[in-house]
Amino acid sequence: PRFAFDFVVPLKPGERIPLPCAGAFLINSDVYRELGCWDTRFFLNDEDSDLFIRAWQQGWTCVTVPDAKVYHAVGASNAQQTVGRRRYISTFASKSILGVKYFSLTALPLPAAVWAVRILNNLLKLRGRYLLWEWSVLREILARLPSALAFRRANARWTRERPGQVFFSAPDFLG
Repeated sequence: PRFAFDFVVPLKPGERIPLPCAGAFLINSDVYRELGCWDTRFFLNDEDSDLFIRAWQQGWTCVTVPDAKVYHAVGASNAQQTVGRRRYISTFASKSILGVKYFSLTALPLPAAVWAVRILNNLLKLRGRYLLWEWSVLREILARLPSALAFRRANARWTRERPGQVFFSAPDFLG
């Protein structure tokens, strides 16, 4: 996202932010259930974006509570498995899935354009390994597409009223 945000600047209590870090936030359990909980098809990264686009679409906001203490075991799962390739594939597939789930019809080509630019960039820089991984990204997108389209149909009202691409350029988050 194009959020203009400096992570080293202290935030005031109650200051509105686009979304929290998935590993360090609190949410009311009733709101969490109302939003439909985590989409468990996200392996790693962007599950927080997915949840908070839904929250934003329904008028919920995310605010800072600087005095709250949240502890996160960063990298705890990395010792159990090699996640580099899987993270790459999941991260970039998830970005396309966010587009499918939330973007208006006119903005749907954006995630595909980003994918094409990434392929071109890897091609120009002769990054063969990443070019091979891009085919796995495409396979994951295609595997997740039916559930993303079902979600889109079930939540068409929200996409019409507050298309997801607007979340990424909302004036309150552009500094």
